[in-house]
Amino acid sequence: MAKKKKKRAKSPTAERASISRKKRSSDGAPKTAATKAPVKKRPGRTAGSDGVNKSAEIRDMLKSRPELKPAVIASLLQQRGVEVTAQYVSMIKSTLKKRSRRSSIASSDKVISLRQLAEVRRLVDKVGGVDQLERILDLIRELQ
Repeated sequence: MAKKKKKRAKSPTAERASISRKKRSSDGAPKTAATKAPVKKRPGRTAGSDGVNKSAEIRDMLKSRPELKPAVIASLLQQRGVEVTAQYVSMIKSTLKKRSRRSSIASSDKVISLRQLAEVRRLVDKVGGVDQLERILDLIRELQ
């Protein structure tokens, strides 16, 4: 009677080695950028073969008619020969909203920098306190 060899469980390093072997091309060489499939470009990323920048077209349409829904904008652009989906229009629209919110927060008069606070603090110390500075500001308002 011949003894049968018991199969041992693969060690973690052996499993990693078998996985790395699977990532090789059919001839055994490691896959490189030349052997990988080409990356598909995302829609609207750059001007296509017809020279149309889809994102710019969407932004122009949103500026001229902001009340329109993404599906309507997509159909209008498709009539003009620009192939876009309602989902893509919606993404561009939400990006514009985020940008406008960010810029309005940054340019708001309510934003006070640390440098401005430090200058006002020095001025308060220089004139003798907050009450004295308030009196000075009241006098300036009356003169205007």
